[in-house]
Amino acid sequence: MKPDPNKSLSTYICNPKHLKYATKCMNFLKEFADLKVWEARCHGERPYPYTCWYMIHSQIDEEKPCVILNFEIHSSNLYVEFRFLPYVSQNMLTKWAWRIRDRWIYIRYNDYAEGRLRQIVSTYLKNFQADLTKGNRKHKYRVFEKVESDSQIHKQYALEPNLLKINREDLKRLRKIKQLFYPKTRIPAKDNWRRLTNNEIWFEIVAQVVVVGRSDPLDRLKRNTELKDEIAYDKLRQIKDEQELKTKINHVLLQVGTRYASSNISKCRKTEALAYNLKALKRFEGGPREFLQKISRMEDYNHKVMFTMDALKYVKNKGARDLLMELGVVRNALALDTRVQNVLQKVGIEMPKDLAGKTTLYDQIEDQILEEICKPLGISGVEFDRMLYQNYSSIIKMRF
Repeated sequence: MKPDPNKSLSTYICNPKHLKYATKCMNFLKEFADLKVWEARCHGERPYPYTCWYMIHSQIDEEKPCVILNFEIHSSNLYVEFRFLPYVSQNMLTKWAWRIRDRWIYIRYNDYAEGRLRQIVSTYLKNFQADLTKGNRKHKYRVFEKVESDSQIHKQYALEPNLLKINREDLKRLRKIKQLFYPKTRIPAKDNWRRLTNNEIWFEIVAQVVVVGRSDPLDRLKRNTELKDEIAYDKLRQIKDEQELKTKINHVLLQVGTRYASSNISKCRKTEALAYNLKALKRFEGGPREFLQKISRMEDYNHKVMFTMDALKYVKNKGARDLLMELGVVRNALALDTRVQNVLQKVGIEMPKDLAGKTTLYDQIEDQILEEICKPLGISGVEFDRMLYQNYSSIIKMRF
């Protein structure tokens, strides 16, 4: 619908959860008098995953003016989509982290300080205005209209390609999986960590270290109440002697058959990691709960993940996301473990190798799956991730 200029733009959102970033967008737009919202639109099914505000230049008076920018408003981020690549300077194309969607490019609000994003939009509008003043009509054409293929786009403009090839048949198979298995999937409740004790949160951190290499030992640890009690946070935090602490931890790891756990404590990286993580959490007055409290206050998803990875040893790209999803801290994330990757391979999507240890590559793949799979399926990252993980054995036996 076309917004009423006498009403606040905040009334033109498709989901109340979008208000936070709609407000950020409104404040951002105050800097650009030449931009106005021509149309507000909802996409997908209720509850709508995002709101689109399509922007036009105020000096173009046409019955159906061309859209030069699209502000795609989500509950936790804002995507700024640029429709005409020639007006983005080559320096900015090579300097910033752009993403490609269809024939347009976009950048995420949370990836940069607002001042940098303002600089990009300002340069874009300045270049557009110059052509407009000359009477040129470049703005009649979409960004990549004269470029035939994605590979040409990437080569010509030095942009990162979409690494996964996802087609309609792949999505059709994934919709079938959703139809069969989503109703029986257990989804972690948002902010469920607030109902947990320090011992329970610590156990989830222990679990992330234990499962690296093989998940069976964690199942054994969950069933053994004596070993769980032995490795409880409240007990371990009372131990002052570091060697005694490591001996306790190592004993539990070996008893459940943890992969990569060595009986030589000085060489056991998992023992060292858990001892380090315990000390890191003890620095917070409230322990694991205060650690989670600090992460929850962070607005940006990437900051939450990076802070977790930096604070905890042996918890990296996959583990940090899995931990934060399980505790309800983040929703639109993916723990791309072997099971999830195998399911994607099964439906026809070729996955890159050695994904876990490559942060940039992991981020790119995660973004693409969230955008091109989760969004069309109408589910969040945590819902997609848990659906594939919990129903793995049944999904992998399916015939398409």
